[in-house]
Amino acid sequence: MSVGEYGGNAKEPDAVAKLRSIVGSRNLEKFLMVGIDSVRKLADYTPADLISLKVLDEYDEAARVIRMAREAVGETLLLDYKRRVEIRSLPRLTTGIKAVDELLGGGLEPGKIYGIAGEFGAGKSRFCHQLCVTVQLPPDDLIRGIASKMGIDPDRAVESVLVVDSSDYFNMEEFLRREWPSFIEEGYKLLVIDTLIGPFRQQFPGREEGYKLLVIDTLIGPFRQQFPGREHLAERQQRLNRVIGWVLKHVRRRHLYCVITDQVQAEPTYGGSLKITGGHVLAHGMTYWYWIQSAGSNVRRIMAYDVINKAYGESALFKITDDVLTDV
Repeated sequence: MSVGEYGGNAKEPDAVAKLRSIVGSRNLEKFLMVGIDSVRKLADYTPADLISLKVLDEYDEAARVIRMAREAVGETLLLDYKRRVEIRSLPRLTTGIKAVDELLGGGLEPGKIYGIAGEFGAGKSRFCHQLCVTVQLPPDDLIRGIASKMGIDPDRAVESVLVVDSSDYFNMEEFLRREWPSFIEEGYKLLVIDTLIGPFRQQFPGREEGYKLLVIDTLIGPFRQQFPGREHLAERQQRLNRVIGWVLKHVRRRHLYCVITDQVQAEPTYGGSLKITGGHVLAHGMTYWYWIQSAGSNVRRIMAYDVINKAYGESALFKITDDVLTDV
């Protein structure tokens, strides 16, 4: 997108016009070229981000622009009581597994980042896939009401509605044929995430922002490939920190559900224990940490690893089936 697209008789979108009023006509082209085409998107960045993207040169100017953008979207320095009550009243996202929902306090909270760690084959990706289904489901009370009118057991209806063919909802064949950008080729620019979710906005225009759930499976993997060895550790951690910071601001402002999976690594100590990968940057960047591990055959245990209101080790069991994840 560029300013030239709005030349002639073309009308400049309101979002771009508002952005112009903050960054100025001289700088607008630079912002549009890196994917910042609205004041709401601009509010997600930091002054250092704008300087790194080479859209502005002076830190004070970048700070002024971001402060104006955040004031324009109604963000205040302190979260007032009314806003806290509003956030707490938002619905939680069910996992479709009663025991896990109980462990999570009713489901996933919006505006938080859930870190899910576990060994290869533990079921992290399957867990995320199920969330992609549950986020599309209508509220349980609506399902129960329809089931009652049809003479169907309401509880059975809520459980059965998870077993759906997602290809009927998504046009998966067309969706998978799209050309997706590569994280490595894009150099981990923050606009990559926004580029990835663009097709969702086009496919579901009736939904606010086009999506309600952000899943990154896995975040650390591409960074370990691009920055191998201790000689690149500092740069890797700095870039990782920027991405996590951007994601956290993004999900908080839009009240999104967010899950990031992580790989594990063996500690070179006696006993050979495992720990999450990504160091302190990734560890502190998540709001909550849960660990998934095998509990025999197709049964998995999800355990509270670092959760502020849960004792370490508090857990729930679930079973992996061909269709869905379900209670044991």
